[in-house]
Amino acid sequence: MSEALHTVAVLTALGTPTRNFAIGKVPDARPAYYNEVSVTRRYGGNRRGDATPTTTLYRVFVRSVGQSVTNAMEMRRLAGLLENASLTVVGEVTTPLDFETSEPVGLDDGWYSGTLQLTYAL
Repeated sequence: MSEALHTVAVLTALGTPTRNFAIGKVPDARPAYYNEVSVTRRYGGNRRGDATPTTTLYRVFVRSVGQSVTNAMEMRRLAGLLENASLTVVGEVTTPLDFETSEPVGLDDGWYSGTLQLTYAL
């Protein structure tokens, strides 16, 4: 299943399409605060005897951006609501999203941003 379909599922879970975008899809006139999202396959998972995977593992990366610390922190808080949530991807339900790592909100090229990474399986 494509990473793009998984990204759509994460964006749907975050809601507010005017504040949540796939990486590379933020409008040129970017909003004062927003989340950028990407989903990638990750290494690992259980294997059958014939070496085929029984599940596929995924990593969600969310970068929360704002013109102010307060706005960036609020977007980061909203992204954090994904933790322990399950996604529906083309009719299939994922495992709950598990926290992997994060970076606190800090100054980023004149704006502020922080990151959150979560993992799940399907």
